[in-house]
Amino acid sequence: MNEVKKKGSYAPLWILLALSAFPYIAGTLYFQFRDNLPQGQTSNYGELVQPARELPDAELMQADGTQTRFSDYRKKWLMLYVLDGSCEEDCRKNLYYMRQIRKAMAEDRFRINRLLLVERPGGIDAELVQLLSDYPGVDIATLGASSKPSFYAKVRDKAQNNFGKILLIDPMGNYMMKYDPQPDPEKVLKDIKKLLSISRIG
Repeated sequence: MNEVKKKGSYAPLWILLALSAFPYIAGTLYFQFRDNLPQGQTSNYGELVQPARELPDAELMQADGTQTRFSDYRKKWLMLYVLDGSCEEDCRKNLYYMRQIRKAMAEDRFRINRLLLVERPGGIDAELVQLLSDYPGVDIATLGASSKPSFYAKVRDKAQNNFGKILLIDPMGNYMMKYDPQPDPEKVLKDIKKLLSISRIG
């Protein structure tokens, strides 16, 4: 009789162990197979990049001639705009939107950087530098030749190179959201407010 009781007394222990292990097992399975799970509707305005892509640590040449790296922009959110051609109406509007969106973030604006990456022939010229004097705080740079193929391979989506669009990079250096060439700035602002409110990084 005592033997039967002793065997039965292990049941609560096994139940407790199973309950303790369940969150870890469920979390591991989720992260391993999350890309295969059905995606529910999201409330974001921008198009999510799934899965997010870590951008390579490209070499950058700033407008003032200093050499930096893309990793220098980590630890903060980054609004990236790649210019291929002259900065015409859509380009100017997007630069304006980027400035106003950052300004509208109040104290959180210090968590956001802006970078204009110039891919156009001729690179950074005096006209472009003069234009950007209207948008203080925007960094302007070109990619080092050896960095271009790997960097643009990560930014490209199928046949789209995504030039001329606001691209959102998280503080870990991941390309994670993009917007139309002619976005609604109020909706972009809403997205960024939401991301920064739930993010503990950047």
